[in-house]
Amino acid sequence: MSDKFKTLFAIIFFFLSLTMPVTGLIYGWGRWDALTILLVMGGIFVVLFMGGVLVLLTVRDFTWVTASLPFIFSGMYTVLPDLPGSADDAAVTTAGALITYFLAQRKSETIPKWVVIPLLAAAAYTWLGGSFLPGPVDEVIVDVVALLIAGYSARAADQKAELEKRTAD
Repeated sequence: MSDKFKTLFAIIFFFLSLTMPVTGLIYGWGRWDALTILLVMGGIFVVLFMGGVLVLLTVRDFTWVTASLPFIFSGMYTVLPDLPGSADDAAVTTAGALITYFLAQRKSETIPKWVVIPLLAAAAYTWLGGSFLPGPVDEVIVDVVALLIAGYSARAADQKAELEKRTAD
């Protein structure tokens, strides 16, 4: 299986992790059981999201976009209507940030260690429930800024390593 196909397959898993939990809502609604709704929706999300991560772990030649997919989709999770409070959003964003950082390390060992800080700061912002703007708009802005900072820093580190490699030859 090619890396492009694996990446597409992971995107499908991530997309399904955001859309398929609705079946848990429908099932639980039929039973009028809030605990069933939470367990089924959470279980479906975790299984599909981790399925996407497992597929990404089999990719051999990462691009920065491929490595960023878990953080991008965890950011999309924060936009969806869900449980009251921010604990679930923060947990998913933190997991997406750490997985993205791990995948970025696999792509390039020259990536600076501090690149994980803006990603985790975005997760902390979600945890603190910062709501300066209505709805999830501010969380999306923070996630995008964190991803841009991390991506720019990672690319700069790659370019610096490439330049050093060329001058050494």
